[in-house]
Amino acid sequence: MIDLLSGAEARPLPLLEARLADALNERPGLDHFLPARIEWRGATPEVKALKWQGSGDIAALAAANCFLVVPAAGEKIAAGGRVSVLLRKDVV
Repeated sequence: MIDLLSGAEARPLPLLEARLADALNERPGLDHFLPARIEWRGATPEVKALKWQGSGDIAALAAANCFLVVPAAGEKIAAGGRVSVLLRKDVV
């Protein structure tokens, strides 16, 4: 964000694809970045959203090693579905 405020051009987020461990049901209309845990089991990583009470939930944010990206149109995603994940730089 500091780079953007100082005039740098925005770069695309370095997302990777993973398999969703448990089904998700999020409110449509907004992109969601949910705290999650990703694990590599074989060639395909698996991601599981953490129980989260909102942006003030420091315990969930500290336990997360990534953020599960749910697009505005992606209201329901079945278990096993492909999702985008943003890895935390400080954890990976």
